[in-house]
Amino acid sequence: MRKSLKKFVACLMAAVFIVPNSMLSSIAAYSDKSAYQQRSEVEEEVWSINVSIGYGLKVGSSEKQIVLTNKKGAALSEYTYKSVDIENRESQKLMGLNISDEIGGEKQLNKDTSSVTVGAITASVEKFPSIGEKFNLKVKANDDVSGEHRFTVTPVFEGKKEFDAEVKYKKFDHASGSIKSLQQISPNNRYYEGSDITAVIKPDSGYELRGFKIGYVVNDSTNVESVTSSGRYNEDWDVEFSSSGETIITGKIYGNLEIYDIETEELPKEYRIKFESDSGIDITRPSNSSVNVIEGGYVNVRAVAKPGYLFGECVIQSGKSYATWVSGQDYLSIGSTRIEVREDGDTVSFTIPEVYGDMTVKFVSIYDDENIPIEIQENTRIDIYADVGDTVSNGSDATFYISTTSSDYVVSKITLKIGKEQKTVDAESEEISVKGKNYPIDDLGDGIYALMVTNIKEPIRVSATSKRISSNNVSRPKLTIGSSNNLKITKNTNSTYIDEGDSVSFYFTPNRNYQISEITLKMGNSSKTVSADETSITLNGDTYALSRDDKGVVTLYLTNVRKNVTVSASAYFSRDNLPATLSIKLDKYNYRPFMRGYPDGTFKPENRMTKAEAVSMLYSVCDVSNISNTPVFADVNQSHWASAYINTFANAGIISKSTYFYPNNPITRGEMVEMIYKLEGSPEVPTNSVYFSDIKSTSNTKAIRYAASQGWINGYSDGTFRQYNYMTRAEVATIMCKVLNRMYGGSNYPRYADVNQWHWAYSYIQLAS
Repeated sequence: MRKSLKKFVACLMAAVFIVPNSMLSSIAAYSDKSAYQQRSEVEEEVWSINVSIGYGLKVGSSEKQIVLTNKKGAALSEYTYKSVDIENRESQKLMGLNISDEIGGEKQLNKDTSSVTVGAITASVEKFPSIGEKFNLKVKANDDVSGEHRFTVTPVFEGKKEFDAEVKYKKFDHASGSIKSLQQISPNNRYYEGSDITAVIKPDSGYELRGFKIGYVVNDSTNVESVTSSGRYNEDWDVEFSSSGETIITGKIYGNLEIYDIETEELPKEYRIKFESDSGIDITRPSNSSVNVIEGGYVNVRAVAKPGYLFGECVIQSGKSYATWVSGQDYLSIGSTRIEVREDGDTVSFTIPEVYGDMTVKFVSIYDDENIPIEIQENTRIDIYADVGDTVSNGSDATFYISTTSSDYVVSKITLKIGKEQKTVDAESEEISVKGKNYPIDDLGDGIYALMVTNIKEPIRVSATSKRISSNNVSRPKLTIGSSNNLKITKNTNSTYIDEGDSVSFYFTPNRNYQISEITLKMGNSSKTVSADETSITLNGDTYALSRDDKGVVTLYLTNVRKNVTVSASAYFSRDNLPATLSIKLDKYNYRPFMRGYPDGTFKPENRMTKAEAVSMLYSVCDVSNISNTPVFADVNQSHWASAYINTFANAGIISKSTYFYPNNPITRGEMVEMIYKLEGSPEVPTNSVYFSDIKSTSNTKAIRYAASQGWINGYSDGTFRQYNYMTRAEVATIMCKVLNRMYGGSNYPRYADVNQWHWAYSYIQLAS
């Protein structure tokens, strides 16, 4: 009896120590129940322990979260995560598995500890793994913890931290954004510390980017900067801003990055205006056959009738509306819009204001019976001279002299076009028949042929081709492109060789963010290097044109090539947009009139030519590209009739820039010669050139000596040039005919009432006009 009592007291004391305090009151409350009932209620008390596999671990089964139970009087539950693997971390070293309790407790299971106990669980591995090595992870509930607990198992790596990077944009932002990086470690925009990040923002079509914000976390502090231009932001991010293309943000990540609040603006609509004309009219403004104009904008239109043609009409179509202008009318109307039209001789100009739709502008010409056009089309190695100007009156006759520029070639074929019908014959043929009429071809000897066209009533065009006399011992210069860095050199022919005397163009295209620095030309054994800003390069006494367009591409034009050619170039790093070089040169192969008479039928040969008239006259016989007529002189405002010509010449360096130009002053001999010399590319002056006693130390000595050496102009009997003497219109006609090689032809009858056939400059005045 005493033994049984002692055993009962011992069991009772053990129960008191084992049962939690919260259970004591329950036991007291149910002390009157049966032992079976009390034991049953104790066994049902269960505490759940949640264990989850965290970011960075992968398991072979779908069990990523389990619940362990802790029951009184029962075996404690356990679970083994099988085939656990570590997600790829660029071969970083695994330091441990972190076991963390939601209420703050955590320990690390590593190579020095095969198991750890954290609160309600014990975690263990048989062998601590390396990255890429699978292992089993066992978790077991402990017997001394009550209540609900949540645990997470995550890997711990040595080295780099991880950060988030994201471009946040909304549909109404009208833009798209993305982040690119080789160091991305997961598909949810997380990156290692120090990773190179490239973010891209691009506005949608029809919108432009106005700005955005960069939010960057450093030391738990968020820095925000608004971005509206290229530059460096937050000391870590370089921005290459583009309002219309891709904006590139680059840098290294050392904290969470957000790009947001992207602001765009809808671009104004653009409308296309197309320009058309027939063969009798040139549209000189705008320079392209179509232009895009912003909604509500305007466009200037200028057209010039070619020699032998008059304006018939101009038709403007806008949607279903039409407007028609005919010569002599001073306006046209499109809907309710009235447009003033300015007609000045062979030029018509007007401005289309407030464009709100696509348009087509078409000019139609008619023949001028008193000025039927005469056109000469010279092909390679062909020279053609006519004894008439660019036009003739109805019923006139004309003779065309056809030859080659090289003794290695002869005239092969001659083509005559009258109106819209043409015929081609061998040069040895005695005649050519067009529209049922025969026109004689005379062989004058020395490779010169004369084609006679009589009773001209329609536009005439004469052209010819050449052929080589013999293929034996023919020189064929070689074209070589030297090695160059940061640029590409191409040419306008696929051939490595060209025929002696032919022409070729080379193109120097810089790589992105580079500019052409210097161009080197080698011909035979001589070479020359010049800056890419120059407009010409002179080698062996010959001058060749250079030009640079608005994209930085430099073009070198080589003519009459007779020696082997090698070209090379250098480039330098630059993101600046360099202005296109103005390219102005004399066009010696056109036959447009460059001087005109007065309305009363006179030429006034002894009148002095003004500086403005001289510039305008020279401009009319030039090829001009990359025009810049930015105002230069105080006494030449935009309303001056010759302002565009004067400003273009000044910006191209043909005339010197200063405060005043004095456009109405007479042009001097020295001023005229200097402009022509610069239009020729300022070539080297022969050492044995003509010498004048009064130009020893003048600034234009080279120009005067070169002009005299070419036979353009003569000095006086006393050995002087007298460069400050004014030039008359007759003198200008004479020098320009010599410069342009217009030495043949001229009509047989006087064109002007005050210039008869015995005037000393009669033939030059006829050829000039």
